[in-house]
Order: sequence, then C-alpha cells, then structure tokens
Amino acid sequence: MGIKRYHDRLLGEIAQGMSTTAAHLNRLELERLGRRAVAACEFRHMLADLKERLARRDANRCGRTVLPHIEAPSQAA
Repeated sequence: MGIKRYHDRLLGEIAQGMSTTAAHLNRLELERLGRRAVAACEFRHMLADLKERLARRDANRCGRTVLPHIEAPSQAA
C-alpha cells in the first residue's frame, strides 16, 4: 500500500515538474517572438525612413517635389 502511494506521489511530482518546465519554456519562447516582432517593426520603420530621405535627397538634386510616404497601419496583432 505504501509503495503505491510513493509511486503515485513520485509520478505526480514528475508530472508537475514537466508541466512547470513546459510552461516556463513556452513563456520564454513567446517573449523571444515578441522581441523579434518589435525588432522587425523597428527595422521596417527605419528602412522606410531611409528610403524617404534618399528620395527627398534625389528629388532635391533634380529639382522635383516629393510627397511624404504615408504608411498603412501595421496588421500585426
């Protein structure tokens, strides 16, 4: 009788440990994905700004007028 309770408790502790570890790893993965998404958005904005500045510089050299680029809102949720 005592051995069965020991094994049940041991299996319960193992299952709880695996569950806790899985939850921790999932949280770390979500945080990493969030940081990558933020970095991608920042890079996209930097690239758009650089393209706009280059277009303005080129237009000034040629005497043209450049309208500012209007960016659509991000679709990321």
